Amino acid sequence: MSSHGASSRGLSRTGSPANLQPIRFVTLKQFEALTGYTVDVVNSKIERGDWPEGAVFFKAPDGRNLIDLEGYEEWVMHGKAASGQLHRAASQ
Repeated sequence: MSSHGASSRGLSRTGSPANLQPIRFVTLKQFEALTGYTVDVVNSKIERGDWPEGAVFFKAPDGRNLIDLEGYEEWVMHGKAASGQLHRAASQ
């Protein structure tokens, strides 16, 4: 395989990690692996309204809930807030 071809992971060998964009939205299972919050706990937080849609989680076009890691980080740092206020509070 040449140094200019794609690796088995689909990334160019000539690209550097600095060219990679961090993942912002993750599935509940990915979120569980990253944070230890189980899928059941996440679903409970969503159902109770602790994590408002559009702030900590988003509904994907296919209907799945995705966690916004930026919104989650703001929730950790600033606590419970109404939908949309988490992003505004962090930018002030």
